[in-house]
Amino acid sequence: MSSQSIGELARSRSLDYGRSPRIKKTAILDEFVAATGVKRKTAITLLRDPPPVKARPRGKPKERYGSDVRAALELLWAASGHICSKRLVPSLADLVRMMESHKESLWSEQTKEKLLKLSPATCDRLLKAKRKSFLPVGRCMTKPGSMLKSQIPIRTWSDWPEEEPGFCEMDLVHHCDDNTSGEYLHSITITDVVLGWTENEALRNRSQKSVELAVESIRVRMPFPIKGLDSDSGSEFINELMLAYCRNNGIVFTRSRPYKKNDQCKVEQKNWSVVRQNVGYNRFEGEEARLVLSAFYRMLRLLVNYIQPSMKLVSKERHGARIVKKYDIAKTPCQRALEHPCISPEVKEALKHQREAINPAHIAREILRLRAELYKHAK
Repeated sequence: MSSQSIGELARSRSLDYGRSPRIKKTAILDEFVAATGVKRKTAITLLRDPPPVKARPRGKPKERYGSDVRAALELLWAASGHICSKRLVPSLADLVRMMESHKESLWSEQTKEKLLKLSPATCDRLLKAKRKSFLPVGRCMTKPGSMLKSQIPIRTWSDWPEEEPGFCEMDLVHHCDDNTSGEYLHSITITDVVLGWTENEALRNRSQKSVELAVESIRVRMPFPIKGLDSDSGSEFINELMLAYCRNNGIVFTRSRPYKKNDQCKVEQKNWSVVRQNVGYNRFEGEEARLVLSAFYRMLRLLVNYIQPSMKLVSKERHGARIVKKYDIAKTPCQRALEHPCISPEVKEALKHQREAINPAHIAREILRLRAELYKHAK
């Protein structure tokens, strides 16, 4: 009899052996010795303390998602602008469809089925080796304006009527590195509070006229009319030229409280996720650099508004020392515009046609090319 069988027999008889009187123990012992052929002293030891059940040796668990799924996911992740998994997973179906429509797919049907079943946690695990994070530090160059403050009302973070698109926040980003002397490029960011639609424009400097022309360029490019603009208290915004521009175009012009960045939390977040993460903190000067940065923003707007989904805060509750936040399902600004009842059917049809014409892989390649060209002008 094998040692494994002897152990099984000992485990099955040990309970009876321990509970039985002396005469019955002798009978059980004789039966065990006759069945197994072991010595009597060994049989007593086995029946008193039977060997434990040994766990079967297990090999390395088979990976459900192989290298083909990992490679396809890395391609989609790169095409989406390296967004987090909670934003990437809800948009995988649309992203796969867009890639396939432009013949950029390098996966089989079986791989596609596995991609569409991924959870955010599994997505994080598969992308762990590729993720790299950095936190560059920049400088804030906003200076409070002293003109017209009494004519421009203050709007705080809680005053936004989050019901219809068109009410936007705007801010300026400086591309000066650590040297604020001389003339250098700036970026203006305008983002819609309801939809999250974001547009950027490159400025040669932050003169009042440059800011007005940049705002006009963005207003023409927006798919829906701008109804309100909210800025900080910088002198590039708080001036007669910008006030007259807003009045002539029927735009409600408001400003945030000085030194209260949370009043402009929507655009401040875009300054980081759109401008700083894509352009960085280098110093750029001159018209050539402005033209390249402007072309870069034309391509980046397609990624941010049509490909990259974002999550909106639904509720926030405090439980003791903890704050519990709940977000909606991640959607692109284009998807939110198509679902919003205040957007006209003509605008929705135009957005659908433009979205169908977008090739995510081509956008990603162009962004890499233009970023490399832009860095050639870094000082």
